[in-house]
Amino acid sequence: MLKDYYKILGVDRQASPKEVKKAYQQLAKKWHPDVNKATEAESKFKEIAEAYETLSHTNKKETYDQQLHYQENPPRHTRANTAYSTRDHKASRAYNFENFDNAGFPDEDLFDMFFNSRTAGAGRGMENMTQTLRANLDITLEQAYRGDRISVRVSGKSIQLKLPARIKNNSTLKIRGNGSNGLDPNEELLISFHIVNHSMYTIEESNLIAVGQIAPWQAVFGGDMPVRLPDQSTVRLKIPAGTQTGQTLRLSGKGLSKDKQHYGDVLIRIEMIIPEINDIDENERRLYRQLAEFNPFQPQIKTK
Repeated sequence: MLKDYYKILGVDRQASPKEVKKAYQQLAKKWHPDVNKATEAESKFKEIAEAYETLSHTNKKETYDQQLHYQENPPRHTRANTAYSTRDHKASRAYNFENFDNAGFPDEDLFDMFFNSRTAGAGRGMENMTQTLRANLDITLEQAYRGDRISVRVSGKSIQLKLPARIKNNSTLKIRGNGSNGLDPNEELLISFHIVNHSMYTIEESNLIAVGQIAPWQAVFGGDMPVRLPDQSTVRLKIPAGTQTGQTLRLSGKGLSKDKQHYGDVLIRIEMIIPEINDIDENERRLYRQLAEFNPFQPQIKTK
């Protein structure tokens, strides 16, 4: 006998796809075995996922609605109708997902999945029912740093996901299907991200490395430098007096993620810029001549 998927999701039979999706998401969050420790939570969650798997797909829903109609309004028992009823019974068994496994959380929980904080309820004895898709995707440093919402096509499916903010280069996410993110509830996606080369920053593990250019007088007297981060926000870096070329200055905690609670740094390697002789006017030349007269420093080979 067919289950009434509409009653399971608590929606009307004329409910729109949006209403079905909303009902599923609310019930899935309530009954997911990772957050609901009731003894019936797992079976309840599977039943909800089974209902959504059918009602969220147009072809499956049409077939199911026809089966449900004939179940509730059985035809008279003629030979022809009996044959149809037999076919109908076989078809109904094709939609019996009693061994259905974990359908996962919506994409707002990707951060927890990324750091493996949700593992207790995943695939308990049902691994063989889960179809694993794999993909590699190039992303920009800006997308990784901001934690953008992106779309990726895998096996003909358009999958929507949100990157964890400041995701580390070459990280892999496991995304479980929930029916609303482009993956079916019996599917999961393993997707690896590669951050492409950037015009300003080089990535070293969780640190972002850039070159900061300063003038000789800024090296002597100190000052500050505006530093634009990959999310386009700006912070100011203090340049200590007496800064040397090749010295590295640090913006702590402004890099990519190390783990769920810690981040790498932005490291600025100082490069002193000496102006080209043709780029300075007569006043500047006079000042440099005065500096040469008063400063006793002589060129020399550095000893070890």
